[in-house]
This record gives sequence, C-alpha cells and structure tokens, in this order.
Amino acid sequence: IVTNMAVQVGVEVTPTQAEAIARASAGQPRQAGSILNVARDYGFVDVDLILETAGLTADGLGKTHLLYLKTLYSLNSRAGIESIAGTAMIKKNTALETEKMLIRRGLVTVGREGRKLSIEGINYLRNLDILEEGRL
Repeated sequence: IVTNMAVQVGVEVTPTQAEAIARASAGQPRQAGSILNVARDYGFVDVDLILETAGLTADGLGKTHLLYLKTLYSLNSRAGIESIAGTAMIKKNTALETEKMLIRRGLVTVGREGRKLSIEGINYLRNLDILEEGRL
C-alpha cells in the first residue's frame, strides 16, 4: 500500500523505507500519505528525520499519545478520563480518541476503576526514555 501511495505522490521508496513508513503510519493510510507528502516536500526519504519532523515515533504514536501515556503515568498509572484530560490540558474528546490506539496496542486498559497504564505501557515509556520531567 505504501509503495503504491509513494508512486501516486511521486516519491521513490525502497522496500525498507516503505516498511518503516507502514509501521509509523500505525495502519492508517491517511498517516502514511502524510508521511509520504513530507518526504515529497523535502525531496528525499529520510524516514527518521521525517518522523521526527512529523512528531511521530517509529511505531506511529504522536505527541498526544505520548502526552496521554506520560500523564497517566504521573497519575500513579490509574485515573479517569476527566483527570487525564485535565492534567494533560487536552479536551476530553481528544483524550478519548487518543486512547483508542493505546488500548488496541495494550498500553492502556479501561475498567471499572478507570484507565490503567499496563506493564507494556510503562515499559514503552521507559524504552523511549521520556519519563523525566520536560521530555516529550
């Protein structure tokens, strides 16, 4: 899919670059298209630079996803959606949309006691090394 999209926007990508873009698009063709449009605008395909510019991780999480995870972590890894949204200073609807991918990936669970950061979620944040204040 990414290779075909690249042809449509006029960008040449290697199979390795196409795979990296597919991972970073998180299964969302619109996001893959946006990444390829940035590559076209730059005139070259440096996946790492493009993802950094777009504010995406290599697996497709954006700054709002990371803010949500970091906020939930700061709330002792368990909180209601209103607490997460208020602490992160984002709209409740934005938090609800953001958490969908995080739940699908097993980074967050939702139960009677609210949202909970899973072990995978904690490890994800640790691996990104963004748990220290000011890193996002």
